[in-house]
Amino acid sequence: MPEKEKQDKKQQQENPTQSKLNRLLPIIILILVIGISSVAGLGVGRIFAARGGVNSGSQADDGSSGRSGTNESKIWYRDLAPIVANLDEPGAMRYVRATLTLGISSQLSKEEGKSLLEKNEPVLNDWLSIYLASLSVADVQGDRNQRVIQSQIRDAFNQELFGDGEPKIERVLFKEFAIQ
Repeated sequence: MPEKEKQDKKQQQENPTQSKLNRLLPIIILILVIGISSVAGLGVGRIFAARGGVNSGSQADDGSSGRSGTNESKIWYRDLAPIVANLDEPGAMRYVRATLTLGISSQLSKEEGKSLLEKNEPVLNDWLSIYLASLSVADVQGDRNQRVIQSQIRDAFNQELFGDGEPKIERVLFKEFAIQ
């Protein structure tokens, strides 16, 4: 064994660049694998986002946007003004800022819907402020909780705007949902 160690040392002294390369090779391979995996992950993410994501339509001046696709063509969209509410966190000043986009059934024309939303915007903003202020940070974190919040907002807005009639707000989308 001592003979072999002497030979290894002799080879390292004769060819120091080969020795450095042998030590750096695993690190270089690791960096390449991480880089390739990252690029591949981004590509796969974009493919799935393009298949299952919401098609981006052009924004109109009234805050609505056109959507393409069979299900999306029956919905028109209306942006609401951003809302900021303090969260129910004792001993800490935490707040949430939310900007909503409502997906409204084509059963309600854009003109009627725009008029109805403008007329009821103060009531909707009041309800939304009080609702968000009743939530804690734990209540608003995570995708599952945010889906519940979207559902509750949709149901409350439908109740407020249409009473016991057929609900016309089909979707509530978060354009912004920031917790501070």
